[in-house]
Amino acid sequence: ARLLAEDDSEAKVGESNGFWLSEVDFVSSASEVAPTLRDLEKLGFPRDWPAVYTQSAALKTLIGRRGRLPGKKVAVAGVPTPEEWAQVPQLSYCPLQSLANAERAAAAGQGLQVVRGWALFERLDRDPGEAFVAERYWWVALSDGRWVDVSPRPLA
Repeated sequence: ARLLAEDDSEAKVGESNGFWLSEVDFVSSASEVAPTLRDLEKLGFPRDWPAVYTQSAALKTLIGRRGRLPGKKVAVAGVPTPEEWAQVPQLSYCPLQSLANAERAAAAGQGLQVVRGWALFERLDRDPGEAFVAERYWWVALSDGRWVDVSPRPLA
């Protein structure tokens, strides 16, 4: 996947402006500081959802009330429905660029707001409930408040 600059051109090191992820945009429940690029290939939707939300000690240390990323709201944002897609601008969206994707969609659409937070994934190469990774993630909210994820998802 290519990186896009804020003007939709291909990003050029030292020349382009835009939003791109870095190590600080990933937080892990495991001992490693940040997941490697290879680790990102092993991420998926948390297994045994929603029970894992209350049963996994590792998950609670990450997003629980006293976790590293205490959240105010937890929601499952699935693949957008055709009706939701019809309400967002039909632009070229790139994987791993949710920040830029959400900003571009909100700027080009009517009544869309950017929602900033963290997407939660489980390390599928580990035992269930053992290790999770949160990625800084932005969505758009439709005028009725529903969150829509315009960023392409990896196959998991």
